[in-house]
Formats: sequence, C-alpha cells, structure tokens
Amino acid sequence: MTRPKSLQVHVSFELAERVRNAAERRDISVSEWIRSLLQQACVSVRPTTSCGVAAEQ
Repeated sequence: MTRPKSLQVHVSFELAERVRNAAERRDISVSEWIRSLLQQACVSVRPTTSCGVAAEQ
C-alpha cells in the first residue's frame, strides 16, 4: 500500500464530538470510520469508478 496522505477537515466542536462518538460506538478509530465514509461517498457518486481511497487495516 502506498503511504497515506493527510486530509485536514475543519468542523464545529459539536460535530467533532458526534464523529468521535459514532466511531467509538462502532469500536473503530475516527480515521478508519471517516475513510469508510469517503469510500462509500465515492462509490455512490460514481459507481463505475473509484476515488482511489484505500482503507487501512
């Protein structure tokens, strides 16, 4: 796997707390949960192509 790229996103304090809580409920890291959401968003927007987002194990 190629080296991951950093992606910084600015969100409100409240949204950050909600994201952390959602990841914790799924027993995964925030990064892992957000990567999965990005991958799903890419597939739903362009079902015949990939965004090139690789989920880390």
